[in-house]
Amino acid sequence: MWDDVEIRVASRLVRDFSRVMEHNRKEDRIYSLIPAFSFRVSFSGGIELDNIPFAEVSGIRVELPYEEVWDGGVNNVSYKLPKQIKLDNLVLKRGAIPHPDKFVEWCEKAIYYFDFNPCSVSVMLVDGDTQIKGWEFKNAYPVKFETSTLDAVKNEIVVETVELVYSEIKTIPSPETEKLNSIVNKTIVADK
Repeated sequence: MWDDVEIRVASRLVRDFSRVMEHNRKEDRIYSLIPAFSFRVSFSGGIELDNIPFAEVSGIRVELPYEEVWDGGVNNVSYKLPKQIKLDNLVLKRGAIPHPDKFVEWCEKAIYYFDFNPCSVSVMLVDGDTQIKGWEFKNAYPVKFETSTLDAVKNEIVVETVELVYSEIKTIPSPETEKLNSIVNKTIVADK
């Protein structure tokens, strides 16, 4: 049988092991890679739509072009000077539905009637109801609306593709990141 000392040592080992495992689970959540298949798209401003189902979002890209300038008389030195940023179009794809909705009406007004209502578009990566990371595209409006090829030989759904232009992109941090930044800022203020 076990004596009291062995039982206390064993229970302490189990407790310590549990703490380590809990710490590892927290680190796994913090440092794990973000899945690309779970996201939400919402519109605000010119059109109010929340959590519209899209199958694919692409075009989240910012590029900083540069101009290469050579130093006069020195052949082995060049300077790469930054220019204005270049923003790709935001491309949204979804299955077509039989009746027009507010989103399609918003696109048709802009493209067919030049009736533009720019809005903010938020793309959020989520894990269930928890926001992980996101992007906000300001002053967005549609410039292209495309329907997929209709082919009697294939058994596929009709896909609508919409391209949006925008004037600015911002990263939306997760609530956890905002809490960490708040703690860091408070610590910096307290140290001064």
